[in-house]
Amino acid sequence: MACGSSDFACQLITLFVSHSSDLSAILDWVPWFETKIKENLQAIIGLVGFSFGVWKWWFYREKVLHKRLMEYVSEQDRRLVGARADVLGLIERPASWEIAAPGLDLVHFDGGPAFALADCGFIRLEPNAPFPLHTHAGEEVSLILAGTLTDRRTGRTYTA
Repeated sequence: MACGSSDFACQLITLFVSHSSDLSAILDWVPWFETKIKENLQAIIGLVGFSFGVWKWWFYREKVLHKRLMEYVSEQDRRLVGARADVLGLIERPASWEIAAPGLDLVHFDGGPAFALADCGFIRLEPNAPFPLHTHAGEEVSLILAGTLTDRRTGRTYTA
């Protein structure tokens, strides 16, 4: 094995493999090993410190952040109970739906401050009803709850 002059791990492995059958020869490299440790002590301490830091971060992430996230989600979930009920009530009332085109019904709702500039709503399409070509000033996000939808422009089919 050819090692560079600064490849400490390679030199150590080469030395160990070349002398593994002779215990006295292995003991002969202990001073060399001690010298290498002293030469690289700062890097070794940094590596150990880094490893400990990674472990602490992992522990913190697994124990503390997950717990805090679950508490946050639970609190947000309690806040959303009323909003969910409002939206479900809205889509269950036939009077909420407007007929936008044959086979196409719409119901709009307020998406809250995070979606103040968005047009939020549900679309109900009868089977094989075409969805009109349209554009948006921003991004369109669609979630298919049942059935499939084929985009006439791209030909892509989206399935629930």
